[in-house]
Amino acid sequence: MNSEATGLLGDSGVPKVYPSRWWMAVCLSFMTAVQSAVWLTFGPISDAATSFYNMDNVTIDPMGAYGPIGYLLFTIPVVWMMENVGLRKTMILTGALPMALGTAIRCFATGPDRVYLLHIGQFLNGITGVIGCISPAQLSQLWFPTNERATSTAITTLFNSFGSSIGFIAFPLQVGDGSGMMHMMYTWAALAGASLIAMCIYFPDAPPSPPSRSAAATKTLPFLVTLRQLFGCRDFWLLALACGIPNGFNGGMQTLISVVLTAAPWNYTDEVSFSAAASVLQSAAWLGMIASLIGVAAGFAIGPIADRMQRWWKAILIGLLTITAVSSLFFALIVFRIIPSGQPWMIFITYIPLCPALQAPMPPFIEFAADVAYPVQAGTTDGGIQFTYKFGTFIFQCIGFNPRVLNQNPAIIVWLLPASVVVSVLLLTLVRGDRARRHLDAPEEPSVVN
Repeated sequence: MNSEATGLLGDSGVPKVYPSRWWMAVCLSFMTAVQSAVWLTFGPISDAATSFYNMDNVTIDPMGAYGPIGYLLFTIPVVWMMENVGLRKTMILTGALPMALGTAIRCFATGPDRVYLLHIGQFLNGITGVIGCISPAQLSQLWFPTNERATSTAITTLFNSFGSSIGFIAFPLQVGDGSGMMHMMYTWAALAGASLIAMCIYFPDAPPSPPSRSAAATKTLPFLVTLRQLFGCRDFWLLALACGIPNGFNGGMQTLISVVLTAAPWNYTDEVSFSAAASVLQSAAWLGMIASLIGVAAGFAIGPIADRMQRWWKAILIGLLTITAVSSLFFALIVFRIIPSGQPWMIFITYIPLCPALQAPMPPFIEFAADVAYPVQAGTTDGGIQFTYKFGTFIFQCIGFNPRVLNQNPAIIVWLLPASVVVSVLLLTLVRGDRARRHLDAPEEPSVVN
């Protein structure tokens, strides 16, 4: 370790960790959960929303595209700001504040003549999605020791999916036939405001002393130099594409699963009922929520495991993606009735494994990419991965929201998912895995500051 890094670690030269790191993780997790739920708003309640605002699906469904659009437009400015201005100001100015403003603006969309306010609110919320997605790895690098990074990244990354999971059920329950539309808007505006207040109270840029040698040694390079290093890292882009393409397509699928399954011959509904198992099996909302929650649980479980099995990340990723490929293929075959089945439970048992098998690899993917691209800052590498993720979602939604696809056979889009996973596995086999950051950090035992 170089002398400058030793100086940053203090007289003992030992990395230190602080209990406040968990508050940081909670604040970020809460913000990303709310942002993700707000992004999903109109997917699970498409019927009620089209009735309340007097629109058709072709008009209201594309609001989900503001998430990836915001990311494609603002990734580079937000990454620059995080590296040069600091985590606190970036998180508030490009994260919690736009989300609070966007959800507040939606509260004034009280009828069909004010639909434009929904577009403004969803766009502002889409901006928040940028820092919410790219900051988990940076937070882990700045605040958490080496043996907790994957766990921290798992928590802060997967709460994004947790938010959308809750939205699948919360929105239909709140809105009902449309009479609860404004009550739902007020509720989520209040949650967004709480996130902003929490970050303003306490969310410093970094701890007094770094938690690892790599955190101490990392320098803020000129931004163009950082981008040049990142674009020249072959293994990073293989990992970014292998992670981003299938996860992006799955994200797009979540916004369209209701459209696919409410069409003939499956005739699912958007209704949420607790009355019988049959109603659960026939509900696109229940399907989306259960799949996402199992995916979140799998991701939380894989984080600590990945921290202890860092040498085997590539094998773990290939194994999980292989499961995804098989499950997504069977799902497509059943949706198209190539495998004959008129039973809704067949949809459940083939679709539900997709989210765990795709979301569980996210933390090791993000940390693996930060390792191979070091000394590029972790927030920048996370930004690259999330850019491919949102680009994948955008491409999927461009295809799925095409009026010709929506009006003729929306189910055709399910074939995109197994194809993307096969491509992902092939890309992973090409990764060499020279992990500079891991070599610098191992072995180290940080001291705990009470």
